[in-house]
Amino acid sequence: MRDPEGTIRELHGKLEALARRRTAYQDEQGAGYLTLDELGAKLAELEEARDALERELEACRNAARG
Repeated sequence: MRDPEGTIRELHGKLEALARRRTAYQDEQGAGYLTLDELGAKLAELEEARDALERELEACRNAARG
């Protein structure tokens, strides 16, 4: 990994974007645009993506430590 610090910043940005999407999905459900089942499915997808990003972030942190 050439620039673990840059990658860490990028991954943090992606995690923040996922958090914003989560809030948007919840707002859509609250406004009646999504059913609870649809919301649950979308949130499950986000959770999987978040878990993968967290694993990648931990690997980058370890690489940055040396």
